[in-house]
Amino acid sequence: MDNHFLTDIDIIDFKCFQNFSAKGFKRINLISGKNNIGKTVFIEKLNNILR
Repeated sequence: MDNHFLTDIDIIDFKCFQNFSAKGFKRINLISGKNNIGKTVFIEKLNNILR
């Protein structure tokens, strides 16, 4: 069942992300941070990947 989940993501040249990498996602993840740092852009990119 674990193969249905993203575990790693690399974002290159997408809006505010020049070279971003996140590894080790598990079944539950929270995205948090200060205003205007790219949380919504990150979710938007995930949505584009999963389509």
